[in-house]
Amino acid sequence: MKTKTLVMHALVAGIYTALCIVLGAYAFGPVQIRIAELLMVLCIFDKKFIYSLTFACFVTNIYGVMNGMDYFMLDIIFGTLATLLSGILMYKLRNIRYKGLPLLSFVMPAVFNGIIVGAELTYYFMTEGSSVLMLFGVNALSVFAGEMISVFILGIVFFKPFERFYQLQLNK
Repeated sequence: MKTKTLVMHALVAGIYTALCIVLGAYAFGPVQIRIAELLMVLCIFDKKFIYSLTFACFVTNIYGVMNGMDYFMLDIIFGTLATLLSGILMYKLRNIRYKGLPLLSFVMPAVFNGIIVGAELTYYFMTEGSSVLMLFGVNALSVFAGEMISVFILGIVFFKPFERFYQLQLNK
């Protein structure tokens, strides 16, 4: 890997983690809008970003658990898995576009995080007598909505500037 590429991926991973730490109250928990997930849009341009963003999510989740911001250790594994799966599908679906935008790709983090992190939260907050389906629905919908704000809405806003920047980097 070229030094320039390595630095770019390290920078993206660092920005992701820094944003989550700075916006900690919003990046963890049942109601989360992890603004750093906006960077998942980069997976559309280059599959190497899948690795750097998955690593960043892993480090961020460890930080969250160690500092009491994240609820439990399972998120280190399963939250990171959700990021990995999202990135893979974002990349694979990048050529399915509507008006030049890979909208289906933008939805993948919301789907995977909604299901996986929603299930984690349901497991963590489950109490005797509570409805598993109802609790899962609320948790999944909450995480899904936060991801839609971070990746879909902000992804649409930042897609073209990211695309131009990435093209400039390739042409240097």
